Amino acid sequence: MNRHSVNSVMLVTAVVLLGLNLIVRASGPKTGANVRGYEFWRTMPDKMKLGYVYGYSDAEVFWEYGVLEDSLRPLCPADGIKQIDTWKTNFPVPMVPMSQVMEGIDAFYKDWRNRSVPLFYAREVALLELSGRPQKEIDEAARRGRKAGSE
Repeated sequence: MNRHSVNSVMLVTAVVLLGLNLIVRASGPKTGANVRGYEFWRTMPDKMKLGYVYGYSDAEVFWEYGVLEDSLRPLCPADGIKQIDTWKTNFPVPMVPMSQVMEGIDAFYKDWRNRSVPLFYAREVALLELSGRPQKEIDEAARRGRKAGSE
């Protein structure tokens, strides 16, 4: 392939990618709607919801046992180790079926006040509830989510 052909292919590819980007942006939410919140969750098929919940769970387990334990803990002074232990306490990963996490997110979004809450926070509230955390802690997480959704 000569240089002119390569340049032409690159130009056509760039134009196609730019066009696709513009189409995707134009078909996105027209308001300031949270694209990773209630509407995103509500319109997802159950298999995709399950994949989302499993993905976050896998990432947290990897972070907790792979990064925190193996990589960071040996390098930390005592106060750093205390912070790692605090992280584990503050971000529970209950041993429940992922379908229960999905149901918890659904229940959270049934309250109209939570419709603007990003999915990350909705999931956090569901995990706190499934872990049996105090209601005060759950309410505070919901408040943080509502605040994040209103910004």
